[in-house]
Amino acid sequence: MEITLENVSYHHIQNDQFLYQLSFSLQSHSIYGILGTSGSGKTMLLDLLSQTRKPTEGKIKVPKKKRIGYLKQDLMHFFLASSVKEELKCRLYLENFKVNEVEKRSMEVLKMVGLDSMYLNRKIDTLSRGEQTRVALASALICNPQLIFLDEPTIGYSDHDKKELIRLLKQLKNKRSKIIVVVSHDVDFIHALCDQIIVMSEGQVVMMGDKYHIFEQEKKIKSYHVPVPKIIAFENMVKTKKKIDLGYRDQMNDLIKDVFRHVS
Repeated sequence: MEITLENVSYHHIQNDQFLYQLSFSLQSHSIYGILGTSGSGKTMLLDLLSQTRKPTEGKIKVPKKKRIGYLKQDLMHFFLASSVKEELKCRLYLENFKVNEVEKRSMEVLKMVGLDSMYLNRKIDTLSRGEQTRVALASALICNPQLIFLDEPTIGYSDHDKKELIRLLKQLKNKRSKIIVVVSHDVDFIHALCDQIIVMSEGQVVMMGDKYHIFEQEKKIKSYHVPVPKIIAFENMVKTKKKIDLGYRDQMNDLIKDVFRHVS
């Protein structure tokens, strides 16, 4: 399963939104992270991938009859109902799920995002931003979509919440054939979660590849006003100041242990 963009452009002069000549493919069993400054085109790209907007030019080939889960950053315009129970029910009805599946699937997906059954009777406007984000994520996942798009999913999340979200999304990637695309300004979250990185600037994809290859190009990625993850910055500092090349590490704890191992 893959999504393919062929010379895709999008122009919306009134809102000053634009994308230029995008050509690339996204594969299943991978999590893609999109980085870039505000206005670089990240959310617009998600809109095109999720088919909520159509390109002005070019083609986007998306697998037919595949369910799409799209968690938008603007939650005020995301929810379809006022209560958690009705919100999840609406999403299932839209995908023609049987009535007798509603309660079971609602319970399962709430547990998946770290909420208990007590939330079913809660009004969405009484929830904290973090809780609303979890409900929105549950709403996006309840129909078991094969294509998952998440726009700034960690707003209102603690560090522990982020780790749990990373665990969940990696589990979805590993156990089921899905394409997952995440937009976030949290570069450390993207680094910990994603396999592939897309860097955008002024409506164009300026860097794309596996995270190891992208993040080792510190000067280039910074030239697009995108910070490097803290662990990468620390690795580079150790290499520059201590002349110790530790190689690539995913976990800061492992990196610190290696530093002490080399200097002791």
